[in-house]
Amino acid sequence: MSFIIVDNGDPYSVSSLQHILTERGLPHRTLSCKANFDAIAPDKVSGVFLSGGAPDLDVRDPDIAAKVPLDVACLINCTAPIMGICFGFELIIQLTGGEIVSLPTPVPAKCVEIEILLQEGIFLGLPRIVCMREFNSLGPAKIPHSFLVTAISARSPVEAVQHRSRSIFATLFHPEAADEKGHYQPGGKKIVNNFIDICLAKTSS
Repeated sequence: MSFIIVDNGDPYSVSSLQHILTERGLPHRTLSCKANFDAIAPDKVSGVFLSGGAPDLDVRDPDIAAKVPLDVACLINCTAPIMGICFGFELIIQLTGGEIVSLPTPVPAKCVEIEILLQEGIFLGLPRIVCMREFNSLGPAKIPHSFLVTAISARSPVEAVQHRSRSIFATLFHPEAADEKGHYQPGGKKIVNNFIDICLAKTSS
């Protein structure tokens, strides 16, 4: 069993996720969002990360699904847990019937204060307030009924969601972000590791 990182064009997001998985000794593959789903064996996948994306990928593009076929296929065909980050978050919301708009505030230079509403799942063991980096100008105007809001901020009324019946999680912020010295945000690495633990628990059950 291995993890899949879907590369949506953000090399920093991808490399941070690769580092965390390597640090835990977990096998993983990184595939372009333009890859064919046949490139993976769904029954051999422990979990899927939908990474952040490059600025030229606008999730509001009416043809966005055609430009990220692997993301779409994973959401439809994978029974393994899925975690979307930033662009991955926006994709999950958009592709499941939600709406993405421009946020009223600019991309913040500093960390955003996040209030966690549900201290379980990917937020297990975290304090109610955490500070995370955001690099996005877009956010959700509405979310699908199949999702539960699990975190909020003054910048966005929806900072994180989880599916009500499937193991799908997503954060508008970047928990995997590390500075030039490789230091993670307090709690950020734990969020990623909590997701990995959810995947491993499901694989072993």
